[in-house]
Amino acid sequence: MRMTCTTIRQAAGSLASPLPSRFSPVAANIHGTIPAMLATASVVTYALLLLLWSAIFTLYLRQRREAQRSAPLVAVLMSVLALDALKSVVESGYFGLVWAWQYGFLGKSFAVLSRPGPLTAVKFLNLVVAGIVLFRLIRVWIPTRLAERSGQLAKLGEL
Repeated sequence: MRMTCTTIRQAAGSLASPLPSRFSPVAANIHGTIPAMLATASVVTYALLLLLWSAIFTLYLRQRREAQRSAPLVAVLMSVLALDALKSVVESGYFGLVWAWQYGFLGKSFAVLSRPGPLTAVKFLNLVVAGIVLFRLIRVWIPTRLAERSGQLAKLGEL
């Protein structure tokens, strides 16, 4: 079976249900076609995103530790950014595996990732991270910033 733009669009539109077993573009005779290169580029892009977001996550954690001593608001910002980076690591890894399976780079054991349960778990993680970020902003960032501003205004009033 040749992989065409139509089969890629069909694969993209049906993440929730596994594709027919005959859909295996890597195993099929697709060498030299543009869709095969795009499929490979897609999987490689997810792998690169996973590596980049992992490095960013690590940097945020290191900076957060240093900022806790000297700048608490910067530490809060770093924790929020680290959470977002962690979410991006998980999503890049998950979707990279899903598409690698869809395009035939991985075995049938990865088909379970295209079911609604794992996708829902990844999206639930996204909701949890959003809730934590909102909580941190409301309970820590905004009150601390308002207190700083009040202190600055009081100092200006004394002058």
